[in-house]
Amino acid sequence: YIYLSRRGRDACVSFFHHLSHQAVEDGGYTGTFEDFVVDWTSGSVPFGSWSAHLKSWHGSEAAHDPRVLFLSYEDLKVR
Repeated sequence: YIYLSRRGRDACVSFFHHLSHQAVEDGGYTGTFEDFVVDWTSGSVPFGSWSAHLKSWHGSEAAHDPRVLFLSYEDLKVR
């Protein structure tokens, strides 16, 4: 597996734009970005909180599994 993560700030902005362009019945978000930050960090949006998701991978057996490659988006960017 390849687990690719992004900085929290970047992931939050990206996910806000993703959900705010979806229909409400499909899980879309209609609040402000400021409201989204609060909801996202508390896990009140679809898929739960970002930190819980990271912990579910990094704090699990997967963290020690040689079949899992952990990368960050920033590590892949050409400088």
